[in-house]
Amino acid sequence: MAKLQGHFLKYRHDATAATETHADLVKDNDNVAEMTIGEWLDRLNMSKYLPMFTKNQAYLVNELHLHLDLHDKSKLNANFKFKDALDEMRIKLMISSDQEVKADFQYVTPQVARRQIQKFIKNEEIVNKLVEAIPEETITGFQLKDILVDNYSQEQLLEAVKNRVQQT
Repeated sequence: MAKLQGHFLKYRHDATAATETHADLVKDNDNVAEMTIGEWLDRLNMSKYLPMFTKNQAYLVNELHLHLDLHDKSKLNANFKFKDALDEMRIKLMISSDQEVKADFQYVTPQVARRQIQKFIKNEEIVNKLVEAIPEETITGFQLKDILVDNYSQEQLLEAVKNRVQQT
């Protein structure tokens, strides 16, 4: 739903372009399957697990089904050891195609960024500065949420956002 809203906001001044580019709404699902594990983990804000995935010879997202647990197809097999249970849950939900989780996998629009930031920060001036610091197509919902959880002051938050944007 958020993706649909974002599409219509993007083309709010041009209805013809909105209908002509409707294929963009479903293209990300195909793109995810073709992604490298490195890009997929980066968008999940979990690049620290890239060595584990390459050690287990998982290089593309569409190969992950080959590494599922034999008894529980919603999680990876025992060769994949995660340091944090929340990290493991994030991966498990992405594998199971949970739509709410997939929304956080997408790059945030200014509107989505504002809503996420306002859940953590009530000062509208700080919210505006953070939203302005996030160019389109640079930070995913996962990355933004992790930044908001891991940083406390306005300076730390702005620095973390700028660092993340530079990494893209």
